[in-house]
Amino acid sequence: MLAISWFAGGDNEVERRTEFWQYLMKRRKSGLDHWGEVIMKLKNGELSKELERENQRRRTNGPAVGSLQWRVLYILGDLRGKGLFQIEGELKAKFPSINFDSEEIEAACSNLQREKWIICSQEPNDIPVYRQNPPLGPRFDLSA
Repeated sequence: MLAISWFAGGDNEVERRTEFWQYLMKRRKSGLDHWGEVIMKLKNGELSKELERENQRRRTNGPAVGSLQWRVLYILGDLRGKGLFQIEGELKAKFPSINFDSEEIEAACSNLQREKWIICSQEPNDIPVYRQNPPLGPRFDLSA
């Protein structure tokens, strides 16, 4: 368990607390101990330059808002690995008024991978699984 307490600023300093529980599964690369390191570095301002640089890159060089590539990045925003069928299903659920073609989604994923916005890994059965590149780089990749 990782417990975090902090005081919300302002005149009425209210203590806030949240807890994260970790259930270990064999596929998980990093545990809550890695989150602690990231939280401490964020609190101390050690990651602020990296975060600002990444946020600036995403604002200026990212896909156009509303484009298919932007929508795919939105779906992959939870940093979880997803196959093309899952991406397509989530796109249709989130944006029901837009018709998405499977080949267009695959092309968008290929473009995003080429531009290093997402990572593609092959499952044992050769099915590509896509996930968003971690915003703080591979050293602080806390995705499952």
